[in-house]
Amino acid sequence: MRILFDECVPYRLKKDFEAYGHEVKTVQEVGYGNQKINERVIAKAEAGKFAVYVTTESNDKNTFQKDIGNLSQYREQYPLSFMILKVEKGKHPEYENLKPMMPNVQIALENMKNGY
Repeated sequence: MRILFDECVPYRLKKDFEAYGHEVKTVQEVGYGNQKINERVIAKAEAGKFAVYVTTESNDKNTFQKDIGNLSQYREQYPLSFMILKVEKGKHPEYENLKPMMPNVQIALENMKNGY
């Protein structure tokens, strides 16, 4: 599966996704760093280059979920699934806190359909 990492996903996690056979690029690698989420997601979904957009969030914040709500109007036109890796309240989305999620992440990716 072709996956696009948001800027906030630790780069080290890329190898864990690749170990499951996924092709992973970061927004920086594809030239979409430092842009609004809507612009970069739609641009890459439109090109059909990625199936899933992965980002992180702590339970303290729900900012990306609000951005996804804004993107829902484009769902049929630009099919793309979103995965939000959430860490426990008070923890940061660092590699050490995200790596233990990988078996469940892989199960979710296997069952994912475009959209959410």
